[in-house]
Amino acid sequence: METSSKSDTPSISQVNKSGFPFQLAVEHTVRVSENQHKWYLRATEFPWEKGFVDLLLTRGPVTLVAECKRALDEQWIFLVPEDADTKEKRARLEWWNGRAPDLPLMESTIFTDRVFCDDFQVLPPSSESEYCVVPKGKSAVTSLETVCHDLLAAVHYIADLPDVEHTSDFEVLVPLVVTNAELTTCKFKRWSYHAVPSHQMGLR
Repeated sequence: METSSKSDTPSISQVNKSGFPFQLAVEHTVRVSENQHKWYLRATEFPWEKGFVDLLLTRGPVTLVAECKRALDEQWIFLVPEDADTKEKRARLEWWNGRAPDLPLMESTIFTDRVFCDDFQVLPPSSESEYCVVPKGKSAVTSLETVCHDLLAAVHYIADLPDVEHTSDFEVLVPLVVTNAELTTCKFKRWSYHAVPSHQMGLR
């Protein structure tokens, strides 16, 4: 980055902290390689009720709703039981049915009833985790749970908007978090327990 003066140009470190360079790099990578993977950039900074979705990518009847989260030398650790299936294919996704009856809109909402939720088979298979350990206070990703919560809400909102142009009468929407963080798994051993009557614990 070239600067004309220190007073009217933001520093490189300030720009990098925003995370936009990473998002733009992901967007550029998708654009220049779309002939190889056949995923096409449908929209960037797509507005929804609580903000903007970074990228919408389409391939046939599948749309990826992507959030780009840059991390600074971070490791995201997913906790997985040692006896869990490491080749999980099931994924619960929302899908839009353009042939569903067009029910009258309620006065209190702008949404239709054409969005459904089912289990799909997704490849390649991977481990499934209920918990993820992320560093605290080191980057913009303060809570992966918050990121995923907002992303799922955005998926439903986008799928349910009457004015969204769908590519076909059947469209599956897949939430996706794109990150440069190192992803690892940590296996733990399950333990069994049984209820102990309160009088045996000295409780009254």
